[in-house]
Amino acid sequence: MTTPLARTIYRTCKAIAGKYPAILPSLVGPARWIAARPDMAVKTEDAFNRSIRNLVKVLYGGGSEGAFIDGMAELIQGQLTRAYNQAWRESGEELPLPDYLEAALEDAILTQYDFVDGYAADIVDARDNEQSIEPLLGRADLWAGQYESARLEAVRLIAVENEDNMLWSLGDAEEHCNSCASLDGVVAPAKLWESLGVHPREGPNDKLDCSGYHCTCSLDPTNEKATPGAREIIMIAMAQK
Repeated sequence: MTTPLARTIYRTCKAIAGKYPAILPSLVGPARWIAARPDMAVKTEDAFNRSIRNLVKVLYGGGSEGAFIDGMAELIQGQLTRAYNQAWRESGEELPLPDYLEAALEDAILTQYDFVDGYAADIVDARDNEQSIEPLLGRADLWAGQYESARLEAVRLIAVENEDNMLWSLGDAEEHCNSCASLDGVVAPAKLWESLGVHPREGPNDKLDCSGYHCTCSLDPTNEKATPGAREIIMIAMAQK
């Protein structure tokens, strides 16, 4: 979880960069990441995937590591912001986001830096050692799923805040892990799912057999009553690893 200090730095960087954009080139590391423009969202997951692949190809072909990180920062920050905004509007509310969702969005953005920095380093390493670009392009698929994962996370947080029940539904994957299959159709209070730390997607997730990777399942708010023995069912599903 991001600390209050990190959030303060994030908000300060955004404010300063917005007022004095000329300082952006002089920022480095996470400071430059969190000061990225939030308006670079693309319309579809395929477009997001293509944009990331293009950044990978440019860096692999000799481009700047800093430019790659800047591009990823803009894309991901834009995507996550759009996802949270969509979830909030779908709940019947009007923007801006409430404080608890704004803080969660900032957490999500801040946690991405190390992953992107590592991705850039792997691309440069592969380029320098004349290794294949294909595995690196394949990793773009994982990044492309960030939008829906972020939207579902915002939906979950809204449900927790509203004390709603949530229904676990299997996604469209051809195969499902033992944990997810056991949870299909289970309805439980959002706060119970939250307290047990059980949620779809968002790997690494040590609560599920699939660890959240390539998971397409969802937790959706519902007016249905909680499944009898829901806690025990969820605990058993968590143990199927």
